[in-house]
Amino acid sequence: MPEPVRVPVSGVRREIWRAAGGQPGTGEPSTAMLGSLFHRSFRVLMGPDPLRNWQAVLDPDDVNHPDRLAAHVYETILGPRLRESQASLHGSASQVLSLWEATGHLCGWVCQMLANGMKDRDALSVEEQLEWRIEDPSWPAPVLVTGAVDAVWRNPASRRWCVIDLKLGAGAPEADLAQLCLYHEMLRARPEEGLGEIGLFHFRPALERSTLSEEQIAPVRPKLVALIGRIAGFGRPGAPSPSYAHRELGTRLVQVLEQFGPMVTLENDPVVGPSFLRFHLMPGPGVKVGRILPLGSDIGVQLRLSRPALIRVENGMLVVDLERPDRQTLHFAEVRPSLPQAAGNSSVLVGVDLQRSPHFADLRTDCPHMLVAGTSGSGKSEWLRTAIASMVAVNTPRTLRLMLIDPKRVTFQELSGSPFLLDGFPILSTPGEAISGLERLIAEMERRYRLFASNYATDLDLLNRTLGERALPRIVCFCDEYGNLVAHKKHREPMERAIVQLGAKARAAGIHLVLATQDPRAQILSPALKANLAGRVCLKTTSATQSRMVLEENGAEALLGHGDLLFKTTGEAVRLQAPLLAEQDRAELFGGRG
Repeated sequence: MPEPVRVPVSGVRREIWRAAGGQPGTGEPSTAMLGSLFHRSFRVLMGPDPLRNWQAVLDPDDVNHPDRLAAHVYETILGPRLRESQASLHGSASQVLSLWEATGHLCGWVCQMLANGMKDRDALSVEEQLEWRIEDPSWPAPVLVTGAVDAVWRNPASRRWCVIDLKLGAGAPEADLAQLCLYHEMLRARPEEGLGEIGLFHFRPALERSTLSEEQIAPVRPKLVALIGRIAGFGRPGAPSPSYAHRELGTRLVQVLEQFGPMVTLENDPVVGPSFLRFHLMPGPGVKVGRILPLGSDIGVQLRLSRPALIRVENGMLVVDLERPDRQTLHFAEVRPSLPQAAGNSSVLVGVDLQRSPHFADLRTDCPHMLVAGTSGSGKSEWLRTAIASMVAVNTPRTLRLMLIDPKRVTFQELSGSPFLLDGFPILSTPGEAISGLERLIAEMERRYRLFASNYATDLDLLNRTLGERALPRIVCFCDEYGNLVAHKKHREPMERAIVQLGAKARAAGIHLVLATQDPRAQILSPALKANLAGRVCLKTTSATQSRMVLEENGAEALLGHGDLLFKTTGEAVRLQAPLLAEQDRAELFGGRG
């Protein structure tokens, strides 16, 4: 029997939340630090230290004084920590107030429980460590879920038990139910335990109690087991489970960080992408994330990697991406079946995430124009060809036309005979040709707006419903080496003026720009230009300065090249891998086709 794959409870909780869609409940969301403080208050109150727990302020024969207990919590736990964290809590006044209100309700509930006989330490176990070993015939190895629950109360007379889970702030009902099932199964895994139930005590900030029986929890178990299997790396089509070498790299990562002090723990096994491994880390108590974020170069050197570690906060979690020692090539043919098949599709394939799910930029809606950047060897030109292939594969020349600008005369030459090229415009190479091409797009844009007015339409889709067989194609201009075209001021000004004009109003007309540059610097990418190119695809850059120029954040300087990229529209940048377009795909998609 192979060794079990260890999965921490915290990792399962996080994935449960994601699976539920991350939809908040009706309560006020709390920050992670405030939630940690709330749980710490409970642990101290019910813990063994008589100088800090409830016995420090309450008489065992007179426990009904929640105000006295709340004052004790503030003086010994909340007050000092809140004063220490004033800077980080700036702007969180409502969350801090909710924490204090919830603490008052918590103290009232604790007094009630003490009065009902929970003073017996043998009856109540706080932060009890549990584990659940799961075996499935379809899995290559067992899974061992380990972690602690807030508390377990056992009735000495009936031998029944109740797992207690405390929550502060907002929640999702589906996620709450799945977490209760998780704790139930972890306790039931002990053969000496009898029957029991789960109690969820949700402070929103007032106390709301939910209790579920084993019969209510039973239907959730199969879904929970399937989710845990996916977390362990089983059951995800195309996504390999981590090898021993991958896990060993995670162990070495923690050891390297321990040189700077006991700062982190690993949350779960690494997630295996085609080019890198992602490790989720939990900072230790009192460790600020800002201490860890700048250590990418140190980690890369200590682990003898060719590239620095990329350390970021993504989706509220601290993640460290390390170069995969056995990098795999992702081919366009693997992703092609997932391309959207709707007629006249406006989606551009950007890349594939760690779960092998493709990410698209929809030119029609959220991402009408795009800026692409990457140094030599980053895969920028290959990304442009793959993006074009993703559109050509699901369109016809009646629904899509391309204007291609290629100063190097090598990026798009395979498309020189494509029926998708805009009528009368071969591949453009010189600054003068590029300016004429953009001016042609402006003229077409204005013509389409006149058609909007005469047909009472507001965008291309509505116009085409009216035009029927005379429907107009979407036009996408792909431009490589934009920096080369605007090297001289006499070319820069008319090109930038045309791009800004198209960026401001071409989306509704079904005309879009995808501009790429090898040298993203301020002289080339003006604020006006960037403001009109909302979608950002940043492959490997030579410096953090270039990364900030494209993404407004560091990170691209630590990418691995060959299609490894960061994609950003609004919010956080997402790390993706662009697939490689094989020669046979180029021959099929870029040759004559009508």
